[in-house]
Amino acid sequence: KGEGLEAVYTEVKAGEVDILVGTQTVAKGLDLPKLATVGVVQADAGLSLPLPQNCTVFSSEWQSFDLGGVWISGIRITEENAHRFATSTPKVAGKHIVMLHGQISTQPGEEMIALPKLKNKNIDYLALGHVHKAGDFRAGQTLCAWPGCPMGRGYDETGEKGVCIVTLEEEAQIRPVSLDTIRFYELDVNVGADARAALESALPAVG
Repeated sequence: KGEGLEAVYTEVKAGEVDILVGTQTVAKGLDLPKLATVGVVQADAGLSLPLPQNCTVFSSEWQSFDLGGVWISGIRITEENAHRFATSTPKVAGKHIVMLHGQISTQPGEEMIALPKLKNKNIDYLALGHVHKAGDFRAGQTLCAWPGCPMGRGYDETGEKGVCIVTLEEEAQIRPVSLDTIRFYELDVNVGADARAALESALPAVG
């Protein structure tokens, strides 16, 4: 479906994608030597395995990396830093990607992102994790996006799933790419007298 997993993987492996951001999934079992860097938010015990040199797990203090004029910054939002993390956003010269794991909120707290406090902070792309449903919006100059998850994990994660490829030019642009090979649906079906026939007619065509 869409470009497909193999096509996107080939693009990343060939060096056509410079930066890979996400949760711990992006750091497991990948051999991508041409990838400039991998940023991980909300790491857990599943990342106790050895990590490649180009993989960074963000902690509860801001970390920033310069990739030839494109900066990546990230922090894990905790109860302790929730009231101050936005005011200490790194100031960089160049394109700026910020990685955060959480949900948009008006109140500070663990994994709560107070979006108004991040306005006018020279952030071109705010890469968000936590929400498993894709969505994007703009907050002033900043493109904000949850890519969702590459594949639904159960019947509570329905519909198309994939990743986002973001291009940083004059204005950040986003291109969603469908990757899911298994897709979950929630359908209302009037089964009538022949339940099997009703279900088969309601399901999308295969292929």
